[in-house]
Amino acid sequence: MRRTTLLTAFAILLLVVGLIADLAASPRRHPGLMRKPVPTAHRQTAGTPLTLTAALAGARVLGQADGLTHLLVEVKAPESPNSVRPPLNVSLVIDRSGSMAGRKLRDAVEAARRFVEGLADRDRVSLVIYDSTVDTLVPWTTLSEGRARVLSALSEVHERGGTNLGGGLIEGIRQARAGSTERTVNRVILLSDGQANEGITAPSALARIAAAASQHRVNVTTVGVGDDYNEDLMMLIASRGGGGYHYIRDSRALARLFSAELKQLASTVGRNVRVEVELEPEVRLDEVYSVAHSRKRHGITARLGDIFAGQTRKAIFRLAVPVDSTGFVDVARVVLRYDNALADGKHMEAEVSVGMIVDPDPDAVAAAEDRDVGEKVALVRTVIEMDRAVRVYERGDTKGAQRALAKAKDRAATRAAAYGSAALAGEAQRVESLVDDMEESGHWDSQAGRHLRKASKASSWSAQQ
Repeated sequence: MRRTTLLTAFAILLLVVGLIADLAASPRRHPGLMRKPVPTAHRQTAGTPLTLTAALAGARVLGQADGLTHLLVEVKAPESPNSVRPPLNVSLVIDRSGSMAGRKLRDAVEAARRFVEGLADRDRVSLVIYDSTVDTLVPWTTLSEGRARVLSALSEVHERGGTNLGGGLIEGIRQARAGSTERTVNRVILLSDGQANEGITAPSALARIAAAASQHRVNVTTVGVGDDYNEDLMMLIASRGGGGYHYIRDSRALARLFSAELKQLASTVGRNVRVEVELEPEVRLDEVYSVAHSRKRHGITARLGDIFAGQTRKAIFRLAVPVDSTGFVDVARVVLRYDNALADGKHMEAEVSVGMIVDPDPDAVAAAEDRDVGEKVALVRTVIEMDRAVRVYERGDTKGAQRALAKAKDRAATRAAAYGSAALAGEAQRVESLVDDMEESGHWDSQAGRHLRKASKASSWSAQQ
């Protein structure tokens, strides 16, 4: 009997020791995150039809150092969804101020005409024009009933007055919201060639209007025509509005742009796409690279708008992780949320968790680098450095901008060699070309200077999406 009791006690002791060892080896957890899946690697992928990938800059981070790492989040849509496309609901908002007179307005009207002709009967469209005042020529209508009416209204558009861009934006959003359903892809296409000089003109106020629309599943795309519009304002509206931004120097290219926009909208896979990054309590958010976002106590929400077939959207975050001890640590839980445009707007989610090992060995940390993350971070940082240099240029400091670009070029070339990256080598060449372009363009406010600024910012916008 005594022997049986001793064996039982010994077995219980082994069980307790095993449990203590398991707990000691487990990553630290925040009480609010207890139900999340246990991360097994620094890179994780999940989801369909949109695929979510979250990856840290490496599987290991150096102990007793600064703990800085990058988190790359990518959302990818399939190339060719085998499904009927969702119905579109588009509000066309066209500037008809005096500066649009002549060729620009004719080209804008023709581009809008072709856009409407390319829509299906079940699609919805509204037509808003603005100058000093705002006129809704056609409230939202299904094209099976209103196509002829929209085309007829376009033929009556003529230039006049100032530029109440804010009023046009607000009315376009109102029409798009009125015509939206659970299934529609909702978009406002706002076109202008000038400065917002009447009505609401503050960029922050217009950005808030666009952001509020995006939260109600209406995204705003902006199109700037010529070299005299405010590109920073149009980019800000597009960024907060979850849409695209386009710079058209020659209005004859508008028809091609509108055609491409229609094709893209018709291939929408995910609507109202957002990524929520929930950080472990000891992980600190250090910087967010070029994505519309809002912060919360233990994380961040990045809004990516709509995602189209074959498109990959990314968000990059610089984080500081705890490095005061060694071993595996949780870093973040990443959740993708969106409405599936291929399944009548059904809400979808995908979730992954990532973590990494704190290691005191620098060689082991270097060997565990995720080179894909490193290359993509380097690409985005190069673009950001170019954008900052352009803003120095538009303050009138051409030499200062060129010096900043020279440093950016050297860094990009160094990274290109380290990663064997053709993309980074191409960016280094683009930086070098921008230095020469600044020299040739002369003053930042000359016609050539204005074109250079707009073209550079549009290129930066595209590279960071």
